[in-house]
Amino acid sequence: MGVYAVQLAVILGADDIATGRAGQGDFVRSLGARTFTEDAGDVRDGFDVVVDTVGGPVLEASYGLTRCGGRLVTLSTPPSAQRAEQLGIHATFFTVTPDAAQLSRLAELADGGKLRPVVSQVFPLREGREAFESGTRPHPPGKTVLLVR
Repeated sequence: MGVYAVQLAVILGADDIATGRAGQGDFVRSLGARTFTEDAGDVRDGFDVVVDTVGGPVLEASYGLTRCGGRLVTLSTPPSAQRAEQLGIHATFFTVTPDAAQLSRLAELADGGKLRPVVSQVFPLREGREAFESGTRPHPPGKTVLLVR
């Protein structure tokens, strides 16, 4: 999800600063992020919008990265309303609902080369279990694809 979050933020005009693992900086900047850091903890004033695509400790750190009055959007688990209120931030759990118009717009962006799908690894359908389990191990950024033939 981070691959798409970075690209969509840039498309929408954000001055995008992205975080990730060591060695991912060039890749993340190739998606359009202006700045890449492995440790966003040194940001002094906080971000207007923080999008957490990971959860767990990353979500916990994201509260402190969001400026007072800013927005924290998490994709993995509902945020703590109490913690958000204490910090003066708006925290939202983003869930996907089907929307034909939005999907058409995303397809236009992909067709026009503005939104780039990134494939991390490809598995034949018969290796579906291995594909699923690969998500628990380090792998290149992007989506895991099952090849159906």
